[in-house]
Formats: sequence, C-alpha cells, structure tokens
Amino acid sequence: MKEDYEILKSRLSWLKIHKTPVEIVTKTGNVFTGLIRKFDNQCLLLDESGDNDRATFKMVAYSAIESTKTVNL
Repeated sequence: MKEDYEILKSRLSWLKIHKTPVEIVTKTGNVFTGLIRKFDNQCLLLDESGDNDRATFKMVAYSAIESTKTVNL
C-alpha cells in the first residue's frame, strides 16, 4: 500500500502544481470537478469553484474513488 500511495502522491503533486482540473466519480455515483488543493495518505481536498474558496472544497477519500480524468474548465 505504501508503494501505491507514493505513485498516487506523485501524480497528485503534478496535477496540483500544474493546476490541472480533474473530474472524480465516486463509487456512489457522485461527480466532483475541480482543482486539487491538498492531499494526504487517505483523502484529497478538491476545490470545485477554482477560486480557493474553502466553502466549495470537497473531501474525497481515495477508497471512494471509482474513476478520475482530467478536464478543461
């Protein structure tokens, strides 16, 4: 699991640094689109507005993610 997290951390870091918007679909069917602001070994914070407004941040646990893709906003 630690190796999996290191790969994930590397990819998330790249997306965060390059301000690349992502679309995340959860296992329950919820869809979130936005910029990655923070992440740790269990979840990430997604900024849905793109304005760094903490009221629009969504916390998504890695275990809940069904799929991800980059998108153009």
